[in-house]
Amino acid sequence: MISLTKAPTRAQARWLLLIVLLAGFAARLYAFDSTYVDSDRANVHGIGIEILDKVQQGRITELPLFSDASSIRLPNGPLVAYLLAIVAAADRGLTMAVIFGLLLNVLVVPLTFIAGRMVISWWGGWFAALIAAGSNWAVYMARGSWHPAYIEMGSVLAFVLLLRGLLRSSNRALVVGIAVSLLVAAGDVKGFAAPAQAMVATFLAGAFQKQLRRGWLVGLALCLVLITGYVLALQSTGQLGLLTNNGLTKIAEVSYGAEERVARDITTFNRDIFGHVSRLASGADYYRIWISPDTSGYSWFALLNNLVSVALAALMLLGAVRIVLSWRVSLVAFIGGWVLLTCGFLAALTIVSPNFRIPPYYALTMSPVPYLLAGLGARTVLTRVRWSHLPVVVLCLLIIGCDSWNFNAAARTALQQQIQEVRFIPLRWARALGAAWRAQCTYMSDSRDWWDVSLMQSSDRIWRGGAHNNQNGSIHEFAPLGGDCIVADPGGVPPAHTDKFVTVLENGSAVTTWRSLPYTTTATMGIHNNLGWSLLEFRATVSGGNLNVRHVWRIDQLPDEPHYLWIFAPFIKLLGPDGGVVAQLDGAISMEGREWRANNIVFSDAVIPLPGKLKPGSYRAIATLFDPNQKKNAVYFADAEPGKPILELSQSIEIKP
Repeated sequence: MISLTKAPTRAQARWLLLIVLLAGFAARLYAFDSTYVDSDRANVHGIGIEILDKVQQGRITELPLFSDASSIRLPNGPLVAYLLAIVAAADRGLTMAVIFGLLLNVLVVPLTFIAGRMVISWWGGWFAALIAAGSNWAVYMARGSWHPAYIEMGSVLAFVLLLRGLLRSSNRALVVGIAVSLLVAAGDVKGFAAPAQAMVATFLAGAFQKQLRRGWLVGLALCLVLITGYVLALQSTGQLGLLTNNGLTKIAEVSYGAEERVARDITTFNRDIFGHVSRLASGADYYRIWISPDTSGYSWFALLNNLVSVALAALMLLGAVRIVLSWRVSLVAFIGGWVLLTCGFLAALTIVSPNFRIPPYYALTMSPVPYLLAGLGARTVLTRVRWSHLPVVVLCLLIIGCDSWNFNAAARTALQQQIQEVRFIPLRWARALGAAWRAQCTYMSDSRDWWDVSLMQSSDRIWRGGAHNNQNGSIHEFAPLGGDCIVADPGGVPPAHTDKFVTVLENGSAVTTWRSLPYTTTATMGIHNNLGWSLLEFRATVSGGNLNVRHVWRIDQLPDEPHYLWIFAPFIKLLGPDGGVVAQLDGAISMEGREWRANNIVFSDAVIPLPGKLKPGSYRAIATLFDPNQKKNAVYFADAEPGKPILELSQSIEIKP
């Protein structure tokens, strides 16, 4: 018979720990192919592949000092990207990267048990580990091969090591714990909370006293080294100004209306700091966000989820009260400093920056405290309330039952959605899309940061930019042999001189990809410009109430001056028979110079709506290439008069009665 107030026997403990560990594995790996991935959740994997490509090609001096940019514009540290580069050396697929992150995150479960056993009891630690195993929000944020997948594991490991250092007066454990917190910061800007928590919480707990002073000071020195290294890396990459011009310092100057605040997800839900901490352990609101109400049994499990969430929140509150009333002052100071430092900072941020969104994964830096508080609350109930064993056992079964239903229903919801464009999609669909692109496309003109690198599994098959479209037109650059692919905005003008193929996914979902056709011509219009381009086609036609203007250029060479400073921006006017402007487009879709590639073809289509029915007569379409950055036009030259500059292209259009 197992007693819930005494530690189990060694044999019983093995089985109980195996149960909670398997629950952690199951929660993270169940239907992992329904894991959502997008240009946020796959960025770091794409950067890892880019790092691997540079290493294999011997381009060591080009290895990045940072990963992708954070939501506040400061760049994230590179550690996670380099870790995934090692994973990519074995398998470049996004599936392996996702599984690696999930398996690494499983370590949260045994680490939470270790922490709980140190501060509560065997059973308190087991209960905390059970909650950590199936924490709905934490498991969701561990998926997707993105930074939050690693934040919680690093935070929990640092917490355990620091706690061990305090309880055993071990300078070594204290220094190692602070070092682990620095590794969290080296992978994510949000992870800078971890060393701050480590230093403040251990100081409040008395680490600066004689026995642990040396370890604390060594940790402080390591923190200064990390901060100095980050600042120097910013300086060397020309980003030092971001220290004073980032989302934390500038967003207070931005004012959004109510509708735009909702569109930017700046809602009460995403500014509820203590609610996020509670959701981490209790799972509150998870089913509302990620599970379709049409799912079988939704109403019953919604009720059970609410009951479990309320029960866990009550246990966390009871645990918080219990720990504050305890005589273990150093422990109270350590846990209080760990949580309240981050909570206080974020709460202050919501006051000074009302337009700042606080994502739920910020709570991961406070892990495992919410689990431990619930575990302490459960332990208090077991030891203080008569006949409490049965309700606690029932609650454990409900937690497992609700978690199982939640993950199953969320997986079905993810795979039953219908999409027609590349965005927030399940891993299974991303795999199918990536396989189609790798088979059909020579290059991918990307517009989704490093996600295309992740799907193409190669940084050498990606053009940075190179294709854009909107309701006013399209522009894209491709090799003369064709085969370069574009995922165009479905609300824009389809890219010219392309065919398309459709990748069928599931449940009516499909993605259309446009692929450039070969372009062969030996004739030119005898016009070139000072950019080093030859004009192959220029034509303007009126049809369907629109003026349609096409440029086709060949990039014979790049300009001598830094070409990345240029922008290809056609400025087009239609002049009437009297010489007056009938219509114009100032702001045709453009292409930045950094996207130009020598010997490629550039197709530019512009669509300009015309006002009403045009009167019969002779009209004239004129076009220039204006650079808004340098405030000047490109200059044209004709082979017939090579020394005479031409300021604009012109074509007559006859409108008949």
